[in-house]
Amino acid sequence: MALSAEYVVRLDAPHRHEAQVELRLAGDLPDPLDVAMPVWNPGSYLVREFARNVEALSAEAATGALDVTKTRKDRWTIRTRGAREVTIRYRVYGFELSVRTNHIDDSHAHLEGPATLLYVPGALDTPARLRVEAPSGWRVACALPSEAGGTLVAADYDELVDSPIEALGPDALAPLGFEAAGRPH
Repeated sequence: MALSAEYVVRLDAPHRHEAQVELRLAGDLPDPLDVAMPVWNPGSYLVREFARNVEALSAEAATGALDVTKTRKDRWTIRTRGAREVTIRYRVYGFELSVRTNHIDDSHAHLEGPATLLYVPGALDTPARLRVEAPSGWRVACALPSEAGGTLVAADYDELVDSPIEALGPDALAPLGFEAAGRPH
């Protein structure tokens, strides 16, 4: 299945401890199309239930709203009706301070890919692009390479979710720098 995946994560209400997520899939979309939330996190060897924090999942194509059915605790089925591009929107709640979950508040957002980003089963090799829209004055940090404009780029879903994102508010930690042996750090 040849797909492209573009994610947008909006942090427009950090005081509600939630992120708005949009996933645009384009290409050879099957009908029905399954999307899922991982039950794993890189480096953690327990089954997780990240889907419990997903709210109000909906999908649409150019022709309008698409039927979405939750078929398992971590999976949804979308009737694409032949569409070649589908936009999926949902909210993710995040207010647990750990290395495997999301934590969003007025000062920062720590986003773990598996707890935030849906995937298409059988298409983990799909390249992905991700844009984080944070409040004015916030800085976004992630190990993924970025294009002009700040869009993050991942070779596949595994690389995407193995790259935590930290968005820092203006009152959060200021970056520190120093020089050692003539080199800036």
